[in-house]
Amino acid sequence: MTNEPNVSFHQHGGTFQDYVDIHRLVREEFKRRKLDVKILGSDDTNGGLNWFKQCVNSSQYSDLCDAYVSHRYLKKDALPLAQFFYEDRLQAMAQAGEQDKSLLIAEFGFQDARSNTTQNPLMQEYDYALWTMAFVCEGLNRGASGFNIWCLQEMYYPGGKKMNYGLWDFGGDWPVRPVFNAWALLGQHTKQGDPIYSGESPHPALKAIVIRDTLFL
Repeated sequence: MTNEPNVSFHQHGGTFQDYVDIHRLVREEFKRRKLDVKILGSDDTNGGLNWFKQCVNSSQYSDLCDAYVSHRYLKKDALPLAQFFYEDRLQAMAQAGEQDKSLLIAEFGFQDARSNTTQNPLMQEYDYALWTMAFVCEGLNRGASGFNIWCLQEMYYPGGKKMNYGLWDFGGDWPVRPVFNAWALLGQHTKQGDPIYSGESPHPALKAIVIRDTLFL
C-alpha cells in the first residue's frame, strides 16, 4: 500500500499498526466490491530485516497479504551477500509458518559511489547484466519465486528530474543497455508457473538455474 514503508512511511510518523490498518481497510473494500485482487506484503527496502519480520510475525498482518516482497540494492562488490538477503527472509517466513507464501523481489539492482535514488550510471555497464543474472539465479536457487527490475526505461519525472535507471536510454535511438539483453533472456524463455530446478556450481562465482527446460548461467 506504500512504497518501501520502512523508509518514508516510517520516517513521516507512520506506525506498523497504521500499516496493518491500511491493509485491513483495503482488503475489506476488495471484499465488498467482490474484487479478486492479491495484496503483496512488506515491500521493505535496504535497512535490515526488522520491518519484514514484523510483517511475517504479525497474525493481524499476515492474514491480510498473499505474498511477501522486498527490495534490495547491493553495492557492486557485495553480490556474495545476496545469499543472506534471501536466507534471512525465507527463514523468517518459515519460522512464522508462512513458508507456503511466495517471496518476490519487487525491485533490485546494484550501486556504486555515483548512485543515488535517481542516478545510476552503473546500470549502463556490461557487468551490471552479469550481476543481474547472478542475483536472480541465487534467489531462485534459494526459494524466491519472482523478480521485477527497476525500471523499464530511463525517464523524466514530473518537474524534469531524470530517472537514470532503466533497461534502455531515453531519446536518440533509444539504445538498449547490456542488462536489457540479460533480462530479455529471462523474459523470452520463461513463463509464469514454470518449474524451477536448482543448479550447483563448483565455483562460488558461477551461478546456475534451470527453468522449465532452459539452463541459465
